[in-house]
Order: sequence, then C-alpha cells, then structure tokens
Amino acid sequence: MSIRTNTVSRVCFFSNVPNLDPVTVAVWIFQSVDRNAESDIFLWATSPNFVTIGTTANGQTLRIITPNGSTTGTTISDSTWYHLAFVHNGTSLTLYLNGNSDISRTDAISFTPGACGFGSNTVTNFWNGRFAALKVWNAALTQGEIRRVQGVHEGRVPG
Repeated sequence: MSIRTNTVSRVCFFSNVPNLDPVTVAVWIFQSVDRNAESDIFLWATSPNFVTIGTTANGQTLRIITPNGSTTGTTISDSTWYHLAFVHNGTSLTLYLNGNSDISRTDAISFTPGACGFGSNTVTNFWNGRFAALKVWNAALTQGEIRRVQGVHEGRVPG
C-alpha cells in the first residue's frame, strides 16, 4: 500500500518529534507528475533549524536545503519508484538514492524536538507522488544497512 499526495497540504505531519540525532529516514517514493516546480518530499523543522529533502525548480533534481544552503543530486524521472534514505549524524547529512550516496553535506544543525512532514512544506511546494514503506531509526544506518532495508521491499513496492 502507498500513500498518495497531490494537494497543497502535508500528507503526513508529526509535531513534537523528540530529538533524534543520529537519525535515518527511509522511504520509497514515486513521482507521478513533474510539476516543473520546487517540491518538498520531506521536512524536519526545529526552529531555527530545518532540513528539506525535495526537488529543485525543475521538478526533478533532488536536493537538500538547510538554513546554510542547498546541495543538489540526481535527476529523477516520473512514474518510477525510488528508494530514498536520509541520514543525519552530527554535522553529516547524506541522502541515499537506491542504496547509493547521492547528496552529502556538512552542516552544523541540531535536530532538537520539532516537527516533520512528508508531501509538502508550503502551499506552493507540494509534491505530486506516492510514499511507501516509511521507516525511521534513531541511528545512522550504514550504506550496507540501507541497501538491506531497500532490498526487503524491492519488487514488492506498489506499482
């Protein structure tokens, strides 16, 4: 089963999330339509800090944004399932795409108690797609562990 989002509100939003550092968030994503606009797939907000995982203004290039800047990665296609895993460990931020490191940043941000959401950050940055097999760990998973998690669901993610 997957969760579909194509609206201007977050599909999943959690407030009062405890301090998780280190943390790993893994999820399968399926972009239904390239909106040719910046989109937010995942947001962790702890004022004044935040991390947003999403796409750039072209609607397809993955990126990480923090208060200190942004870093871009791979361009994804519509109508394809991808496994994303975001790892935060101290000052290290890494986004894995299909088990491979795609974006790495060093950023001194703190994941103090705050909120996280999937599918949108603002009215204009909604993401048009589906989520499946969302998992969160209070540990920094290694690339090998991320690949094992990905392999558990590979071939069984809804199409």
